[in-house]
Amino acid sequence: MKHIVERMQLTDITAAARLHCLAFPDSRSTKLGKPYVRKMFRWFITQQPVLSLVARTDGEISGYVVGAVGGYGRKLFRYAFFEVLLGLLIHPGLWFQSETFLLWRSYLKGLFPQKTSNTAQFGDEPVLVRAALAGIGVDPGQQRQGIGSLLVAAFEKSAKELGVGQLTLSVDKDNASARRLYDRHGWFVDNENKEANTVHYMKVID
Repeated sequence: MKHIVERMQLTDITAAARLHCLAFPDSRSTKLGKPYVRKMFRWFITQQPVLSLVARTDGEISGYVVGAVGGYGRKLFRYAFFEVLLGLLIHPGLWFQSETFLLWRSYLKGLFPQKTSNTAQFGDEPVLVRAALAGIGVDPGQQRQGIGSLLVAAFEKSAKELGVGQLTLSVDKDNASARRLYDRHGWFVDNENKEANTVHYMKVID
């Protein structure tokens, strides 16, 4: 089988959303419903096209990776606000999950745009431009074929082409397979959120 990685297109949204829900059936985004997941991918494709990639195996989508320069959580929440509300109405149990409470303050702040800059300078020295790897998924039936590694490598290459100097991501502390993947690619843990049971990874690229 031949695996290739290329930019995600709008026509890939349905397949990517299906793969996401299959790979992460218990995630908050999946529980919010496919309308939200499709809107999520649409935001990344239109707002962060260089960092929105898919892996294809024999022409079919077998994985994806998406990320953003300049943050994405609050911007995505504003963009998909109605899909979030729809998901919470259809699945009211989400209101009572601990992770929802942890994110609710940020959700509310997300309703109001904030001015940020990733190119600020201190004297003559530019601040490293940062990009976050927001999500990565591989078809459960095609795991252990190196697809995840191809996606991470392609994401790093695309970020470098944008002038990014530092990459970050957060992952479930207990997600051993994902953490092994990031370790192999030279990412390292620089922080831990015990309340959310997540670890924060970073990598400097040059």
